[in-house]
Amino acid sequence: MYTEPVTPERASVVRSTCAQRHWLSAERAALASGDLRLTARIRYCQARQFQHLHHNQDALDTLRLARGQLADQTTPALQAMLYGAEAASLAALGDHDNGVLSLATATEHFDHIDHDREPEWMRFYDRGELLAQYGRVYRDLARTDPRHAEAAVEWVTAAIDEFGPSNVRSTVLNEVGLCSALLLAGESDRAISIGTRVIARGQQLTSRRVLDRIRNVRRDIPHDTRASSLTDFREVLSTTIPAAA
Repeated sequence: MYTEPVTPERASVVRSTCAQRHWLSAERAALASGDLRLTARIRYCQARQFQHLHHNQDALDTLRLARGQLADQTTPALQAMLYGAEAASLAALGDHDNGVLSLATATEHFDHIDHDREPEWMRFYDRGELLAQYGRVYRDLARTDPRHAEAAVEWVTAAIDEFGPSNVRSTVLNEVGLCSALLLAGESDRAISIGTRVIARGQQLTSRRVLDRIRNVRRDIPHDTRASSLTDFREVLSTTIPAAA
């Protein structure tokens, strides 16, 4: 009996489909209970998955649905979280001006957060999370206008400083972002140094998202580079970090 081989691409689709099914079940349960805050948090998680899959319009629609249905259950932390994620999708879609405006709105809401009035499960959303979104937006800006690369480096560095050594996963994800920002800024030596460290740390984690982010750093290495160090670094990224399986 012939069995179709399971390719890495097929395995990735299966995992994503399973995750989406679980999030939909969680969303239905939260809606049925009338907990619109938890519903918004779940939709934020759905949007982050869409972003990882580069389905940024789906992510944007999901985030705006979450904001639109919060009504009088909204809180500053939820608004900051949703607007920050919205900014990242807008920038990825090329709408940089509105992406920056959404960042400003996220910051305005963040400055009004009182954690005693927020759901307990929103305590994860700290200044590091907000600054990380600034880093994402400014990296996208720098991919079309290198003048924004220095700002991208500064924002991601600030996010890493906020997370500190205890938040390993977020720190590694943002060190990946810093590597990309440094490449966009033309600081190849620093980028390779940080990238090499990130590869070592990433291999110790089980997160597929982290490993995919590390491999995707290749897109920010100039294709016409004559620097042998960058050519070698691209090869390391391609061979050391396995494709999704």
